[in-house]
Amino acid sequence: MASASITTTTTKSGVKRYAFRFRCRGRYFPVEHRGSFGTLKDARIRRDLIAGELAAGRDPREAP
Repeated sequence: MASASITTTTTKSGVKRYAFRFRCRGRYFPVEHRGSFGTLKDARIRRDLIAGELAAGRDPREAP
């Protein structure tokens, strides 16, 4: 089963960033990073796009 998550990181200068990561085929496969965003809204948009691709059975690495 695929999974997608947004994690919060802080840079050295103290700026919050939101990183989007997902697993394509289950827990035995590596976590893939698909972007780091300055706002949570942008990270959620990417998460929804990739989750839709995973639900449709397509490879999310092909998505823009």
